[in-house]
Amino acid sequence: MTKSLEEALYLAKLAGVYTASEVQYQIVKGPEFSRDNSPFMLENFLEAEAEEPEISKEEILEDAFERHLRKAEEDFISPDEIKKVLGDEEVIMALGEAVCQEIPKFISANPEKFKGWPGTMKDWHKLMMTFQVDNKEVHDKTTWPANSVIHEAIERYFKPEAPPKFWHRDEEWLSRCEGRGTRKRAAAHAVLVRGTGLFRVNGQQDMYHRWPQIYHRIDVCQPFKLTGTAGIYDVFVSVRGGGLSGQAGATRLAVARALFQANPNCHDRLQKGFCLLEDTRQKMSKMAGKPSAQASFVWGKR
Repeated sequence: MTKSLEEALYLAKLAGVYTASEVQYQIVKGPEFSRDNSPFMLENFLEAEAEEPEISKEEILEDAFERHLRKAEEDFISPDEIKKVLGDEEVIMALGEAVCQEIPKFISANPEKFKGWPGTMKDWHKLMMTFQVDNKEVHDKTTWPANSVIHEAIERYFKPEAPPKFWHRDEEWLSRCEGRGTRKRAAAHAVLVRGTGLFRVNGQQDMYHRWPQIYHRIDVCQPFKLTGTAGIYDVFVSVRGGGLSGQAGATRLAVARALFQANPNCHDRLQKGFCLLEDTRQKMSKMAGKPSAQASFVWGKR
């Protein structure tokens, strides 16, 4: 009696017969690989992690006012009392040390401006956020975020020979970068171009076809996960020598060096995953007169 393909597969499942891919899928769904019963696949590996919400400058100032002054929003706050708030460590980190030092100087130099001033918490808060000294805004690199439009215009008109760049997650990245890496007997050359996440190995070969094992693909994509740049670069890799494991390690180092060239600020994130560490270990070559590198033939005196 002939049976259809669906019926044969159903009977095979009842008999406990599985294909190799189905067994691998069950293994990666196990608790050793995944805590939420989802397969430990590349798509899940590159999911963006939930970032902790950042505390805004307004909330930091409100906490400082409440902690040092303990007054309502409509109560009068004198210039002497505001110095306690400006001396708070969290306020200095939020506004910058230059702003916290210049506001008392500005108040002392212009007492007539604050003579009939309401001086409520809202007024002081507005002064701190939009403070100006001699009609010039106080800029601090560590405090005030750079305006990407103005920055790009300055780069374009005053530095025309500079390489093209783009902004991603409030950081500046090169539109094109490259790096080289080695591992065992393999060598890789990676070129990263601003794109949509295309990955090609030795011409038109896909990453999934080049490295069927998932742990090789995880090694290759680890620098993108650490720097948060997955999907913003097209990657073109040229590898030669060695095996699949060595080529994956060489590609990982080449991609990490390319990202470091694109944005040196990501050094600590790459170093956290040891992506910039070059593994120079080599397999010892076969020695002449021996079956392998260190083993010897069996020898008997008689």
